Amino acid sequence: MANQFATWVYAEIQGAPPYIGASPFARQMSYSAQQRMSFPTQGTHFWPTSQGIRAGNNYIYSVIEVFPNGLNQPSQKYGSSDSVATLVTAANA
Repeated sequence: MANQFATWVYAEIQGAPPYIGASPFARQMSYSAQQRMSFPTQGTHFWPTSQGIRAGNNYIYSVIEVFPNGLNQPSQKYGSSDSVATLVTAANA
């Protein structure tokens, strides 16, 4: 099993799951262009969205949550166009 996996992300997300409805995020900071990011396989959780949520010119179908390493720090969340199943497969490769 790999220690990291990479995927394209389109936005930073704030808000708590579940991500249901047309505007499920408390705040969404879309990137001007897609970003290729690497994530750790440990301490990462994947959340589905109920539908494609627009982020710039792309759609988000899942949220990648990376848990913090220390105390009193919020987790980081990123919107991805990949499904949760695709992300889990990449993380377990």
